[in-house]
Amino acid sequence: MTNKTQAKLWDRVSLTENRILIVLILLLVLYFPDLVLAQENLKIEKIIGIERGSVIVDGDTATEVYLDDEVNIILDLGMVYPLKRIKVYTPNKPEEISVSISQDGVTWKFFTLKQKFPELKEAGLESEIAQLIRLTGKGLILREVQAIKGKQTEINILDVKSNILADTKVEIEFITDKACGSNVAYGITRQRLDKTSVDASIDTIHRIVIENLEPGTLYYYVARGVDEAGRFEESELYQFQTTGIPPLRIFNISVSNIRSDRVFLNWTTNTMSITKVQYGDSMFYLPMQAFDTVPAASHQVVLDRLEPEKTYYYRIYVEDIYGRSAKSNKGFFTSAEYNIALHRTVQGTFWTNIEPAFISNTPPLIQRVTDGRLDYYTGMTASKDPDKGDQYLILDLSEPGPLQRTEFYWRQTAYPQKYALYTSIDAKDWELIDDNLTADSGVFTYIKGNPIIIHTIDLNRRIARYLKFYMKQGNPYYRKRKQYKCVILHEWKVMPVY
Repeated sequence: MTNKTQAKLWDRVSLTENRILIVLILLLVLYFPDLVLAQENLKIEKIIGIERGSVIVDGDTATEVYLDDEVNIILDLGMVYPLKRIKVYTPNKPEEISVSISQDGVTWKFFTLKQKFPELKEAGLESEIAQLIRLTGKGLILREVQAIKGKQTEINILDVKSNILADTKVEIEFITDKACGSNVAYGITRQRLDKTSVDASIDTIHRIVIENLEPGTLYYYVARGVDEAGRFEESELYQFQTTGIPPLRIFNISVSNIRSDRVFLNWTTNTMSITKVQYGDSMFYLPMQAFDTVPAASHQVVLDRLEPEKTYYYRIYVEDIYGRSAKSNKGFFTSAEYNIALHRTVQGTFWTNIEPAFISNTPPLIQRVTDGRLDYYTGMTASKDPDKGDQYLILDLSEPGPLQRTEFYWRQTAYPQKYALYTSIDAKDWELIDDNLTADSGVFTYIKGNPIIIHTIDLNRRIARYLKFYMKQGNPYYRKRKQYKCVILHEWKVMPVY
């Protein structure tokens, strides 16, 4: 074979390889655009509205929440963005699901979600402008929602930098490749750039001075180029910190470990400080106090001497190492119920595992009646077949006492429509409370995405140690699916007279 022939063969091989490479790239762009094209997945800041149901959001993710009946969820991106695509990850095939977007929460535009992969549905938006995303679904397990940022204009923003001019003044400088107007959106958190400084002049070199800032404070900002139609393109997120000593501020107030008799109050300050908290059950009178006299930036105090199921108000006072002071707005919380059935012994016929392929038998199913959990996989149990025998539960509270009420947390998909409740001091002589009770008279709600009926029965200060649920064979019960030959209970609570 001559050198010329070899060269021609190598040229053909190279051409074939190039063609294969081009085809592979086109296939990647077509089926996996997010792997090939640089696209920004916007963070969902919060849920601002929901009708029936609940959603757990972690960053931009709504995680494994089952929405049995129709539900509307409104997700807030924090500010208006151009959107290119919305992705909804759901491992099941929901009966219904649709998506719409809005800038103001008044006018909504609907889009069709198309099946991209078995667990992914997408809606292409062609750079629509929106801040709010609404999902409407039925029979939906929601795993994740992603909003992909689009591009509004052909403006490119370059060389963004900040120049500190004084403790309360900064200049933002940047260049655009086309003459346009400009503005800077800024704020003290990444998630909320709630202030804007505008320069209406048309140019490619932009200098915007921001005044009246707080000294010694970290700010986040984006630079924007704005065209004649008011459409804008923005830079990535930048930050600057002003000089000087910052004013004393109180951040991140939260209430945790809520019990019937005490809670933990948590917050942070931007300088080392000592603190005092005043609290009470009237917003106009806060007689109780808690102190933390060790200077710190992260604070936690215990607010105790509380009564169950009562609303309390509080105000935080701080003083830093420079002698400056600050106080928070008044906040409030509600103490927890005093559930004396928690972790108490239960016996009866509730030993059925309705989905053994997914639900473990450990811990024993009947113990879940009083374990304080309300989730699907570890927080519920089911009776045997009510058409084949009597169903019952006996709860031992350990000692007798005056009882205020009891609450059954039934699952909406299978619940009793006629049952009886008894009390006893010795588990031998039983007193009837009512033999015509029905969960239909309870409150239908959703707790952590689970469809629950809370059925409350007033015990009228009855003194008892034992309670008995009794459902006679053949009594009516509701079941949403034919395979549910049982009634399903998440939790049984008992509240004493306080």
